[in-house]
Amino acid sequence: MTERELKFSIFRDKVLSGEKTQTVRGMNKMQVGSGDTLNLIWVESSREPELIGTTVCTLVDAIAVDYQGIRVMSQAYKVFDEEAAQAFAQADGFGSTKEFVGFIEANYGLPFRGVVIHWEPLRTEETVANDAD
Repeated sequence: MTERELKFSIFRDKVLSGEKTQTVRGMNKMQVGSGDTLNLIWVESSREPELIGTTVCTLVDAIAVDYQGIRVMSQAYKVFDEEAAQAFAQADGFGSTKEFVGFIEANYGLPFRGVVIHWEPLRTEETVANDAD
């Protein structure tokens, strides 16, 4: 499998805690596949990039976000109901669907087409060391 870097500038603590287990990216950003090793990189403008953990991609799914809602290919592009949309937004690190859609609109514009990359629980240097004990 291939090794890929995913860079983050928000939600560092949520990535580390395992609360954030997915990320949405534009279609042309990168080609990630299930089984790929993901190096999660924290990027701050005033610091060197930092590897915050390594994990494995479990699923890459096409996503569409527009004024009608959130859809993913694995769900036959049906608009998520309110509960599913909220759960999706939270898995991506946001507090609400409104925050998630607002972020997508501000950074990519609507309608948006891209991918959602899912991963296994994060493996940090600490968890790798604990596994070796």
